[in-house]
Amino acid sequence: MRANIKSPFEFIVSALRATNANVVDPAPLVGTIAQLGEPLYFCLPPTGYPDRADAWINTGVLFSRMNIAMSLASNKLGGVKIDQAAQAMAIELGAPDFQRR
Repeated sequence: MRANIKSPFEFIVSALRATNANVVDPAPLVGTIAQLGEPLYFCLPPTGYPDRADAWINTGVLFSRMNIAMSLASNKLGGVKIDQAAQAMAIELGAPDFQRR
């Protein structure tokens, strides 16, 4: 409750860092971030994307975040490769604690 939730960009970047992922093609990641609701460089107001949890969290987005975490854990996230040791840890990326800043 009242926790700061990671934006889609922060979620993807922190997941890649946590798994020590090798990004071989960043284009699919840009689409993944857009799928979560934060298309890169498309925010019209000069203040940028919102920094509030209610802007990034709803049931659909949480389901998408879990699916992305599972794709990363199974080495099926486009443009990204992780090693076997990181796959076991990647399953934790969908946990509620990983969503918080």
